[in-house]
Amino acid sequence: MTFEGTSVNELENAFREMVNLHIEDCKREGKPLEKSYKGSFNIRISQELHKKAVQTATSRGLTLNQLVKRAIAREVEKG
Repeated sequence: MTFEGTSVNELENAFREMVNLHIEDCKREGKPLEKSYKGSFNIRISQELHKKAVQTATSRGLTLNQLVKRAIAREVEKG
């Protein structure tokens, strides 16, 4: 999606128009408005950070997955 404008008002209106067009297209094509998420994803981090994360999780009696979930939840809640 792209939209243009020469003022904040024009940009906001163009954005709303594109969103409305997207909604209409999704309804017409029978597609969901929002992407579905399966709840798993891969991340790429340095070997050193990976090692430190595993060590931190282990020292806290957590799995790496639990540590990462907690860290993401904390960051998301901050807004």
